[in-house]
Amino acid sequence: MVDAHAHHILFKIGYRGQQQALVQEGQHLLRKVSIDPLFGEEVLYWAPNRVDDQHSGATLLILVEDLRKAGGDDLKKKDYQTVVRILAKHAKIAAKRE
Repeated sequence: MVDAHAHHILFKIGYRGQQQALVQEGQHLLRKVSIDPLFGEEVLYWAPNRVDDQHSGATLLILVEDLRKAGGDDLKKKDYQTVVRILAKHAKIAAKRE
């Protein structure tokens, strides 16, 4: 993998406006299943840096929509594995971007 970096599948902050609101929502949902959104091993994966769509609003929105579909604000600790699978799915996509 060229120019690899430890990529946060759910962005740490996001750009102003809508991205920041989505990041806050996503972080809230991860915390509901006891995943640390900044330092949890579940959110960090190796992925290429400086590639198209790696840090785009569209990429972020798709992840948060998947978390919403998994239960959204009704997520509980028992949903941990479901959320981990969602993060892993998005990690694989991120790792393949060029």
